[in-house]
Order: sequence, then structure tokens, then C-alpha cells
Amino acid sequence: RGQSDDNLNTLTGRTKAWDLVYEVDRSEYTRLFGVGYGDKSIQGLPIDSGYIATFHETGVVGVAAVIAILSIGAFRALLDPRPANRAFALFLFAYVAVASYTETGIGDMSAYVLHVVLAFTVLVGRTRRRTSDAQPPRPRPVVTERPAIGSGPSIEASRAVS
Repeated sequence: RGQSDDNLNTLTGRTKAWDLVYEVDRSEYTRLFGVGYGDKSIQGLPIDSGYIATFHETGVVGVAAVIAILSIGAFRALLDPRPANRAFALFLFAYVAVASYTETGIGDMSAYVLHVVLAFTVLVGRTRRRTSDAQPPRPRPVVTERPAIGSGPSIEASRAVS
């Protein structure tokens, strides 16, 4: 499509910014906790990777938190007994994990974070009891038939007694 080999090799220039992020001289504190939230760029180049931008802004702690949340969510999704919920949640976690490689947003409030929240919401929803787990039905109370009106002792029989 008219793109050069350099664009292909550098993912349209993304890896140039990624290299700059790793080349920054960082203190131990900055390596652990990052430089703080910003515009996700370095020396005017957009970082364009959720994981690398998270590392730059929130450090190793932020990247570890993102990976832990995605891993725990995917593991929880694998254990969900409801097939539709399991598939939907796994799709969302996989989509966010893969898309965050070349798109920013996983480290701050964005559509990707909302996808993760939606996936967790699907997983923690109530499950219906299966029929085998359900309680046995309660016995219904026995209703005896009442005597029909006029089927009791007649008025004449009660007059005869008095």
C-alpha cells in the first residue's frame, strides 16, 4: 500500500518511541512508579503501546497491576460455568490484551478499561441454579372439600328436633 520497509520494520514508527522510553535514564523511584500521567508521548513522538505507556507513566508497579488484572480476569473467566459468559469475558480480556500492544489506554480510564470492567461484571453476575442443584418442591397443602350449600341438615329436620 505504498509503505516503505522502514515503516513495516518499525510498526510505522512506533518502535522508535518505544526505544526512547527504554533509553530514558530513570531513578529507582521513577522505574518503579513512573513519571506520572501525561500525554503518552516522549520527545514529541506518541508512544502508541498501552504496556509501554503504562510503564512510562506508572512504572513497573503499574504494568504489574495491569498484567495481574488481565491475568486474574482471564483465569476467572476460564472457571466460569456459564459457557456464554465465559466466551464473552475471555474475548474481552484477549481483545484488550492484544489491542494494548499497539494502542494506548489500558493504564488509565479508557474504552479498554471499560471493556475489562464489563468482562468482570459478566463474570460476577448471579448464576441460576441448575435443576439438579435446586431444592425439591414443597408439598402443597391438602385442601378438603367443603360441603355444598344446602347439603347440611334440612330446616325441617332441625324443627323436628326442637
